[in-house]
Amino acid sequence: MEGTNRLPASRRRRRARGAVISGENVKFLIMCLVIITGMAVGAAVIQRGYALYYTKGLFEDFVSLRQSQGFFTVFFSSLGSVLILLIAVFISGLSAAGIPISFAALIYKGLGTGLTCGYLYSSFGFNGLFFSLVIIIPHAFISSVALILACRESCRMSAFIFSQLLPDSKYYKLWNDFKLFCRRYLIILIMSVISCFIDALLSKLFIGVLSL
Repeated sequence: MEGTNRLPASRRRRRARGAVISGENVKFLIMCLVIITGMAVGAAVIQRGYALYYTKGLFEDFVSLRQSQGFFTVFFSSLGSVLILLIAVFISGLSAAGIPISFAALIYKGLGTGLTCGYLYSSFGFNGLFFSLVIIIPHAFISSVALILACRESCRMSAFIFSQLLPDSKYYKLWNDFKLFCRRYLIILIMSVISCFIDALLSKLFIGVLSL
C-alpha cells in the first residue's frame, strides 16, 4: 500500500525536469527586472538633471568614433566594452561569493542604457528617441540578453561552489558543470559578437543620416 501513491519514475523525472526549467525561467525574469530597473533609474537620473554633462560627453565620444572611424574599429570598440562585463561575470562564476558581482553587472548595464536613452530623449525629443531605436536599442537588447544569460550561468556555478563550503556538504565533482559552463559562455560570446556586428553595421549605415 505504501507504493500506491508514488508517481512512476519517468513521471517523477519529467516533473523534476519541469521544476528545473521553471526555476531557470524565474532567474531569467528576475535578472530582466534588475536590468530594466537599472534602465529606469538611469532615465530618471537624467530627467532630474543629474549626470547630464557626464552622459553628454560619453555620447559625443560615441558619435565621434562612429563618424570618424571604420567599420572594424567601431566593431572592436563595441566588442571591448561588452567583453569587460562578460569577463568580470565569467570570473565571478568561479567564485563562491560571485553572485553579487553578476547583479552589479546587470545594474551597471541597465544604468548605462537608461542614461544614454534618457539623455537622447530629454535633449533631442523625438529625434533622440528615433536615434535610440535605430542605433542604441538593437545592440543594447541583444547584448543585454547575452549578459543576463551569462549572469544566470555564473550565479548557478557560484552557487555550486558555495555549496561545497557548507559544513554538511558532500564532495561533488564540478568538472562536468564547469565544462557546461564554458560551453554556454561560448554561445553567449557568439551572441555578443553578433550584437557588436549589428552595432557597427547600423552605425555605419545610419549615424551619418540621422541628425540630432
